[in-house]
Parts: sequence; C-alpha cells; structure tokens
Amino acid sequence: MKKHQSLQKNKNQTEVSQGKHLSRSTAFLGMAFCLALGLVLGSLLANYSLEAALPTSAGAPAKPNPTPQTQNAPQLSPADQKELSRLEIAVQKEPKNQENWIQLGNAYFDAQRPDAAIRAYETALRLGKPNPNLLTDLGIMYRQLHRFEDALLSFQQAKALDASHLQCRLNEGIVFFYDLKLKAEAIQSWKEALRLNNEIRMSNGELLSALVERLEKEH
Repeated sequence: MKKHQSLQKNKNQTEVSQGKHLSRSTAFLGMAFCLALGLVLGSLLANYSLEAALPTSAGAPAKPNPTPQTQNAPQLSPADQKELSRLEIAVQKEPKNQENWIQLGNAYFDAQRPDAAIRAYETALRLGKPNPNLLTDLGIMYRQLHRFEDALLSFQQAKALDASHLQCRLNEGIVFFYDLKLKAEAIQSWKEALRLNNEIRMSNGELLSALVERLEKEH
C-alpha cells in the first residue's frame, strides 16, 4: 500500500473540500491545512457493510472479513490487493499482534473501506496501548460513516494522550463546524491547534487564524 505508510510517519500534502474530503492518519479532514503533515484522500467514502472482526473468546480477535467488493470502492491495483491479502493472512496467523491489525486498518483505509478499517482499528485498540495517530485514523473512519459523536470521542482521546497532537485538534474542529454546526466548539478546537502552530493555512492561502477571527466576529 503506497498511500498509507506507518502511522508514525507524516505525509506532505493536503487538499481542500468544503468539509467533504477526508484525510488519513496524521492528516486532516474536511478542509485544507497547508502543513507538511497530512494527505487528504479527496473523496467521500461510501458505507460498506462487514461483519465485525471482534474478539470471539478470551480476548482473541476473530479472523478478518474478506476485502469487501462494492461498486463504490476503488479498484485496487494487483499489488495493493496482494498486500491487503497478505495483511489479512497476517492477522489470522498472529491474531494478537496489534501492529498487524493497525496495518490492516491502514490498508482498508486506503482501499476506502471504512467499516473494515474501523473493525481493524478497534481490534488493535483492544490488543494494546492506544496512540493518538491510531485514534485519529479511527475518528476519520467514524466520520466517514456519519458517526460524528464517535469521531469526536476518538479525537478527544487522542488529545488526552498527546498535548501536542495537532491533527486531532484540526479534525475535531472540522467535525464540530461542518457536521454538527457547532461554531463555538470548532473555534475552540482550532484555537488549540493554532497554539501549536500559528502558521496553518488553507488551500486558498488564508491563515486559519484569519478564518477563526472572522468567525468570531460573525453574529
């Protein structure tokens, strides 16, 4: 999978979409923040149905469901399909290996299969310590399925783990602003992000700080 490398690595491009694009991992949802931190995927993902890959007994994860095939999902290249299949086999062989589940979630994320990504990420969280990047990815996938409260909870958990985690704050603000229409809460989230980096810009070149100031002046 080329789009989704390690969750610990940052990407270097973002793109805008009036609250409709999603980013992944150490990246941003909804609108462009021109930092060398994330990659926006550039399209809404459809709702895919999979049976849950949940623990079946004694905390052991179940086998992953096969890669869902839907007409809305992008056609994977042979190389990407091979890698996805490899990861599905890996979690079957080592069902308690957290990193395998994270990587499988990443692969489903890139394949635009949010339900499957959520199952894998949730399993990974049950198997080991959470980290803010994993929680941010999970929140992005929740948002894809319009599970906005769950998305916010994931972003807030990421904030609690890492006081310097920028992306979860930006994403939190986007869910507040675009999805829940809670302007004051969005402004607060973006102010937290601006305290970490006051040079965040949107794709039109406008500083996020200028947008926040303008929003505060609106009645």
